[in-house]
Amino acid sequence: SSTSNGSTSRDIKTTTQSSWNENFEQLKQFKAAHGHSDVPQSYVTRGDNSRLGRWVDRQRQAYKQYTKTGKGTTKERICQLESIGFVWVSTRKTITALAWNDMFERLKTYMSKHGNSAIQQGQRLKDDLELGIWVACQRKRYRLHQSGKKNMQEEKIRMLDNIGFTWVSDRAIKTSLSWNENHHGHL
Repeated sequence: SSTSNGSTSRDIKTTTQSSWNENFEQLKQFKAAHGHSDVPQSYVTRGDNSRLGRWVDRQRQAYKQYTKTGKGTTKERICQLESIGFVWVSTRKTITALAWNDMFERLKTYMSKHGNSAIQQGQRLKDDLELGIWVACQRKRYRLHQSGKKNMQEEKIRMLDNIGFTWVSDRAIKTSLSWNENHHGHL
């Protein structure tokens, strides 16, 4: 079969395979240099400016499709990638999940010591400034989730609800009360 520019679909498939092989070689070089194959999605190789990170992400998406439908990639490509220890789920996402769970455990420890989750972002906790920032981020994500602007995993909401997490900070409550008093008289 011929395309509009005179090349055959076999030529296109060969070019696609050649491009795949070139990216695979770049991935092997990346692994040799960095000790892993979890290429950041924004990673661009020097010289030819190819977007290796995006290619790696496409391989993961193709694999996911393959496991569901049998389409998206080939067994040969899967075997090639696995031969160099390719990880099908980005450890960056795994690390993010581990970090969330670690912060959740730190919050539980804080709550057991203080009896509440009334941590302000700017509050200088003697040993845990990160926790104040993390708590503020959870509250912000929840507000965005409530307004339909961003999704927060229901599992995380449940976990925080189950430990009695306060979704609105004391400062926000005080600001709201002060505004009501100034605009509507005494409550």
